[in-house]
Amino acid sequence: MTVSQLIEKLGRSGDQDSFIYYLQSQDGNIYRDQPSPSGPPELEAFQKYIKKDVPWMKEAIGKQAEAVNLWIGDSRSTTSLHHDPYENIYHVLAGSKTFTLLSPLETIHLDQRFYPPSTLKRSSSGQLYPEYDYPDPSYGPRIPWVGNLCLPRSARSISVTLHEGDTLFLPAGWWHRVEQKEGEEGIAVAVNYWYPSEILPERYAYERFFRRIGIMSGMEGLIPPMGDEESINSGEDDDSDRYSASQ
Repeated sequence: MTVSQLIEKLGRSGDQDSFIYYLQSQDGNIYRDQPSPSGPPELEAFQKYIKKDVPWMKEAIGKQAEAVNLWIGDSRSTTSLHHDPYENIYHVLAGSKTFTLLSPLETIHLDQRFYPPSTLKRSSSGQLYPEYDYPDPSYGPRIPWVGNLCLPRSARSISVTLHEGDTLFLPAGWWHRVEQKEGEEGIAVAVNYWYPSEILPERYAYERFFRRIGIMSGMEGLIPPMGDEESINSGEDDDSDRYSASQ
């Protein structure tokens, strides 16, 4: 599907179309700092409209952006709660975006489950089904994901709405869920810049401490600190069923 076809479908989506369209190819669909086996960025043509870097951010951390991504969708598209290992500069070009933000320390309040990695495919009848990365999904690495749609009352969150021209700095490791609304053009458009994040000893120590306390207190759905994760991914831990995915 071309970008023009995507814009056209977004413009007449709703009652006429049951599909939800969203451009979210990520990993540098406009710019990337490393060559990819898949070739140049899919949206390389947009480079004449989008800057390769945010000058003040590059000056602040002394590194260039690892990836620059374009996001296009409408109000039916919602990004589920997750966190990224990058420092993120997020700029809205059209419409609005509402971020629900949680500090990494709020992780102990979230119900994380572990799922086998897979790619959603669509059958000839139009039904979605998972195509697992491994022949037997009960083995191999598992991906942590927050299963609940509603945040627990104990979790402290911040809600921020960005309008056209607004920019958000999202620190690495911060949880965020994103909802959007269309602008006058009938679409929501944003561009973001991912910068490499340094591992700060104090932040790492705090996160490790809180996760261990949560696990010792009997909280389920927590990712064990580094050193324990290998046993979960390999399935060798005696309590591995505790971390298995449940739909």
